[in-house]
Amino acid sequence: MTIEEVLKFKEENNKPPRAKSVHDVLRLVEEYLVYMTKNGGRVSFNFSLEYSREKGNYLRLSSSGKCPRAIAYSVIYQFEEQEEIKDLSPRAISIFQMGHALHELERALISEVNELVSVEDTVYLEVDDYKIPGHIDGVLKLEDRDVIIDIKTVNERTFNEFKKEPREDYVKQLNAYMYATGIKEAYLWVYNKNTSNRMIVPILYSEKVVEEVIDNFRKAIRGIKGELPERPYQYRIEDLGNGLVVKTLPWQCSYCAFTQICWPDFKLFTEGGKVRYIKVEEDEGATQEDSELWL
Repeated sequence: MTIEEVLKFKEENNKPPRAKSVHDVLRLVEEYLVYMTKNGGRVSFNFSLEYSREKGNYLRLSSSGKCPRAIAYSVIYQFEEQEEIKDLSPRAISIFQMGHALHELERALISEVNELVSVEDTVYLEVDDYKIPGHIDGVLKLEDRDVIIDIKTVNERTFNEFKKEPREDYVKQLNAYMYATGIKEAYLWVYNKNTSNRMIVPILYSEKVVEEVIDNFRKAIRGIKGELPERPYQYRIEDLGNGLVVKTLPWQCSYCAFTQICWPDFKLFTEGGKVRYIKVEEDEGATQEDSELWL
């Protein structure tokens, strides 16, 4: 269908039609943007600022691919998503909020050209005595089937990485959604915040991945009850000579909200806009001057 045919169908039926594939939906969204602009259309934003300090159980399916210790800490210390922003500078927070705005815009565009249902529906994954909730972006009603769609807004580097392989945490998150809904077909709708390019990334359903997600949450639940799981990531060791050894945490730990709780002996350094945690150790051969060059 052309975008003109889609809009005519929507006018006559009070809802958009169903495309053959997710890639057709992407094509129609981009055609609609051009059509809208040529015909005097514009995007109207209605923002509202809301505050909430409600506390509760923060086990979420969006955490499916996270470190089980971090998941446990998020419940123990009652951390919400906004509190996980590592850099609380106005710039970092603005980047975070812009991602939310673009996310909502993409979902609105999709809804204009294809039937999209179950928007923000809560689904549950049961692990032991816990019902872990998750919110899906929506279910696309295609011509012959339903598929889950999950919108991600990413930077240029991550966008290019997605061309090769989707991130493991997103694969686990989408598998959790597929298992919870019974819909065994899901796609990432990826928006490049640097270039405004879009692409579709299919996520295959895997029983093995689902088992990994359940096991991850099971470890986190034990951690909430007081038995913290082993750290899944370890530091890298670099011998600098002069009796000095530097231990550096991997990026997964450096950008975690709970680094200073989990690794209290490591110190935060920011270099070229990148965050990292290091610990300098010395033996008897090291001098105080050697150590101060690093600390």
